[in-house]
Amino acid sequence: AHIISQSGRRLAEPGRARRYQAWDVVQGLSSYVRSNLAYKATLEGLGVGDVEASAMAGALAKTARDAVAMATGLGLAYAKSRDFGRRVRQWRLMADVANDAGLAIQMVAPVWRNGDHFLLLACVAAACHCACGVCAGATKASISQHFATDNFAELVAKEGSQETFVNILGLVVGYASLRLLNRSPGAVAFAFVILTAVHVVANVLAVRTLRFRSVNEVRFRILHERWRLGGDLGVAAVGDAEPLLPGLGRDRVLLGAALADAIDVPAAAAAAAAAAVAGTEDAPTPN
Repeated sequence: AHIISQSGRRLAEPGRARRYQAWDVVQGLSSYVRSNLAYKATLEGLGVGDVEASAMAGALAKTARDAVAMATGLGLAYAKSRDFGRRVRQWRLMADVANDAGLAIQMVAPVWRNGDHFLLLACVAAACHCACGVCAGATKASISQHFATDNFAELVAKEGSQETFVNILGLVVGYASLRLLNRSPGAVAFAFVILTAVHVVANVLAVRTLRFRSVNEVRFRILHERWRLGGDLGVAAVGDAEPLLPGLGRDRVLLGAALADAIDVPAAAAAAAAAAVAGTEDAPTPN
């Protein structure tokens, strides 16, 4: 227990840290068990146990999946690397949304294993899993830093031990689940749905325990709106009002950004040109 538990006396928010740790264990365990079920489905889709399947087809499918996953990781890191540190809660939850989507696609992909759709679905699932890894890895350090005081290295080490413990427990539970549910596809599907629901609830509750004291674009808008209406400006109130998933649109307020990042240069140039033309037309003509 000492290897994986955090010392409450050296945590910034001991109560919230322990609740986050507990829900993180629950979601990790449910995710690991579902991964075993999804991996079984992927092997079936690749033709394991099918005398007509070839090793070359399986190798090519794995190569395609790995290539799509690596391209997804590079693209996501390039496009959103600046945003991971600003929206830790949102991207932490988004990581597990991507993981759930990837596992669900893995489960249904073998239905089309005799056509070209299986490879496409397998590549999409691999992309979702890679996106999960990028988002989770990018936000993990910020979450650890949020809960740590002077023991950041110890906290990271014990989080790694906690993940190892969850993986070992997941191996045991996953092995038992495969042995128990192997002969009933309906039972496998039912167990997958139930575990997915547990995973979603645990992740939402885990993310809700995170209440950052720093100000990002989202929290700035909430603070401004509450200040304008005379609302509560406390950390708890603002944290509860913060959305749990990143927005799809671009923020109108950018904090600490360069001018080039805040202004759409072509649009600004067009607006300036239009204003210049309008000003020329409105100017009085000399006599």
